[in-house]
This record gives sequence, structure tokens and C-alpha cells, in this order.
Amino acid sequence: MIRSDSVKFIFAVPRKVIDSFKRHPFLPVLILSLCFMPLAHIMTASDAGHYLRVARDFLDGKGYHSSRIHSFFIAIAFWFGGISISSAYWVNRVFWLLNLVVVYLLGRELFNSRRVGALAAVLLLSSYVFNYWAFRMSLGIDIPFALFCNLFLLVAIAAIKHNRMILFIFAGAAMSLAFMVSAELPSFPPTRSFIWQPIDHLPLSE
Repeated sequence: MIRSDSVKFIFAVPRKVIDSFKRHPFLPVLILSLCFMPLAHIMTASDAGHYLRVARDFLDGKGYHSSRIHSFFIAIAFWFGGISISSAYWVNRVFWLLNLVVVYLLGRELFNSRRVGALAAVLLLSSYVFNYWAFRMSLGIDIPFALFCNLFLLVAIAAIKHNRMILFIFAGAAMSLAFMVSAELPSFPPTRSFIWQPIDHLPLSE
């Protein structure tokens, strides 16, 4: 015969899980993204061979002969997982996941709501274009570029909202990383208004 304590425990577990999801709405989004993250990649970007060669030469001590930082991330993946295509694919997987985190934080920062942030992350997770460029055009620069642009927007908005000059410095660092991934940063519509936004009139604190 099942004891009443065991029954209470069985019914208490789902309630605790639901309560955890309510307190941290990004948790189900994270679990969902990990469950649906594909482990196979259909095709690669047309310039993937160049990024792989630069990363391999960098590890072999032949220098870093590229104007983009993307091959450096691939070299880190090679260092951790060995020199293989499978290791290189983890670069886009990690940046894909980090994009979801940054978009969640961006939604929460804009609307002061964790639920809005979680909804923003779910909408991004459901985007065919986002997932196409992450997993059908593997080793391309688009997902890392999107991450640093979103990170720039997040930190710049937080700097204006919280009136902190130090955050503008970090926003500039994120912008620099985005520019090192792709020189097309000034043409990215969401960042364009911030790049040309004068900040000398803002009463910023140190």
C-alpha cells in the first residue's frame, strides 16, 4: 500500500517544477532549446573552408591571417574538442544558445518583465530564418554577428536606462566585437540609430 507521504511527494514535484518555471520563465525556454538543438548540420557556408584553414594555421603557430574574429572562435573549439568539423560546428551551437539568452535579457530590460523576455526568446527560437542560418549555413558569421549586435543593443539600452557611463564602454566593446565579425555593422538597422546617437547631452554617472 502506498504511503500518504509518498503520494504527497509525487504530487508536490510537479507543483515545485511549475513554481520554478514561474519564478524563472527562461528555464523552459532553455530546456526546449536544448531538446531541439540539432546535432547534424546539412550544409556549410561557402567560405567555411577559409575560416577552418585560418583556425588550423593559428593553432599550428602560423599566425592569424584574417580580418575577422570568427576563425578565432573556431580555433577555441578545435582546442577544446580536437581539430574536426564536429568541433567547429559547436561554435554556431553555442552562439545560437547565447542569442536566446541575450534576447531574453533584452526583452526583460525593455519591458521589466521576465515573461516578456521568455516570450521574446521563444519567438526567436521559432524563427525559421534564425535556425536556418544557425544550422543550415553552419560555420557562417551570421549567428555570431547577431549575438554581438544584440548584446550591444542590450548593454546600450541598459546604459541609457540606468544612466551608467561604464555600460556604454561595454556596449562599445560589444560593438567592436560585432565589427570584427562583420564590417556590415553600420548597415544593421537596430544598431544604426545607436551608433549615430549623441550621448553628450545625457547626464551620465561614472
